[in-house]
Amino acid sequence: MFVLYTCDRSDLLPVPNQPRFKSELVDRLKALKIPVTDTHAAWSKLPQTTVESYLRDGVHPTAPAYESIADLVFQQLCTEKKLAACSLTNTNSQK
Repeated sequence: MFVLYTCDRSDLLPVPNQPRFKSELVDRLKALKIPVTDTHAAWSKLPQTTVESYLRDGVHPTAPAYESIADLVFQQLCTEKKLAACSLTNTNSQK
C-alpha cells in the first residue's frame, strides 16, 4: 500500500509552496511506514508551462498529468520492489 499525494495548481504556480497540512500528513504516513508518491515534490521541479498543462482547471489533472502520475507510481512500485517488470531487461534493444 502507498498514498498518492496530488497537488493543486496553486501549490505550484506561480512558485511552489507547501500546503499547511502536507508535512503533518507525510509525517504520519512515515510513522505508519506507508510510502508516499508525491506529485507536489515531483512537479515542483518542472517548468511552469509543463505544470500549467497538467491541471486543466487548477485541480483536475489532464492526460499528460495522468501519464506523469503513472510514471511516478511505476517508480514507486520499482522502489518498493513490488513490480516484476522493474527487474526485467529489454532483450529486444540488444538485437
